[in-house]
Amino acid sequence: MTCGAPCGHCFSALVVAERSVIHNAREVAARLESLSPHLRVEVVPKATHGLSLEKPELVTARVIEVVPVKPGA
Repeated sequence: MTCGAPCGHCFSALVVAERSVIHNAREVAARLESLSPHLRVEVVPKATHGLSLEKPELVTARVIEVVPVKPGA
C-alpha cells in the first residue's frame, strides 16, 4: 500500500513466484525495484503460479505487513 507521500514510510509490496513459464522472476523484481523506491519485491524460491496455495502463511504474513490495521477492527 502506498499513500504517495515522500516520507518513505509508505510502500507497495509484490510477492512473486520464482518458477514461472512466462517471465524470469528475478529479472522482473530487479526491473520493478529500479522503477520505484517505494516498491519492495520478494521472489519466493521454488514457488509457482499457485503461490498463495503453496505458501499461504508467507502470503498472509506479507499482507499483514503491508495493510494497515485500525485498532479495534
